[in-house]
Amino acid sequence: MEEKIITCIHCGNQFALTAAQQERLRAAGFTEPKCCKDCRKNKVKTGLSRHEMKLKYKRKQSRFHLDQ
Repeated sequence: MEEKIITCIHCGNQFALTAAQQERLRAAGFTEPKCCKDCRKNKVKTGLSRHEMKLKYKRKQSRFHLDQ
């Protein structure tokens, strides 16, 4: 099994999922994460729902693209 590169559904950043992490997730019966560690932390800190987080990051990204 090789390291996987996954794109976060919230912020669009890529993060790596090592072979060992993949094995631990499978053994525990979990699926692969769709959010990066930072987005998961922010969700816990802010208590935002998935929908609210998507809106927040979409607004943030759209402002970034308008500035260019």
